[in-house]
Parts: sequence; C-alpha cells; structure tokens
Amino acid sequence: MAELSELQECVQRYCARYHIMTFPISRLYDLEAEWDSTSFPYAGRKGCYAYFDESEQLIYIGKASCNSTIGIRASTYHRMENGKLIATGGSHWPKAAKWLVTIPVHEAHQAPSLEEFLIEVLAPPANVTGRTKI
Repeated sequence: MAELSELQECVQRYCARYHIMTFPISRLYDLEAEWDSTSFPYAGRKGCYAYFDESEQLIYIGKASCNSTIGIRASTYHRMENGKLIATGGSHWPKAAKWLVTIPVHEAHQAPSLEEFLIEVLAPPANVTGRTKI
C-alpha cells in the first residue's frame, strides 16, 4: 500500500504532466482526535481526499466536485456518536481509517481527473475502479 509521500509525489507528477499549478496537500488529519467535518483541511473546497489506516497506509481515494465539497463528501464516511468516531461508510475497506488527507483543486473539473490518476497509479485497496497501475 502507498504512503503519504507517494501520494504527494503522484499529485506533483499529475500537475507537472498537465501543466497545472501544484495543488496544496493537507497534513494528516486525525479523524478520531480532531473530528469536525467543517474543520477538515480545505473542507469547503472541491478536490480529492484520501483515507489512511493507523500505520499511515493508503486505503481509499475519493473526490468532491460539482455540487459537493471535500468536507461534505469526506464526512459521509464517519460520524461522531457519544464521543466515539463511528464508520458509516467503507465497510468493505481492508482496515479502519485513522487519518484523512485533503487535496483541493483549482477548478472542479480537475477533481475527477486527479482522482482517477491517483487510483490508477497508487491502487488503494478499497477503490475498485481504475485499479490498473501505470
């Protein structure tokens, strides 16, 4: 499985390939300790998000484009209940998510393209579409 450094390198490679100003990439956001879907890094923006397990291995990549935002999409996978983070999505994931990383894009149409590129290159185990490595 991929680590954060590999995700960062792939985002830079994507931007260079398509001559796009580099996208910022958030720090690792601790889902349990910091939970608040409105305070995710870049929560109000369009872009991609990546979930990592407790050993910081990539599990899943998703996107927020069109009528959604990173905060709205990423928060569909968890909710806080009685002070404990409960997974509401990703039941098919090989491991539980511990960390979230967000990647805002400059234009909404870039999110689906970036998502497909990252899935194709990094092959996160919970993504079933676009799993051919390049």
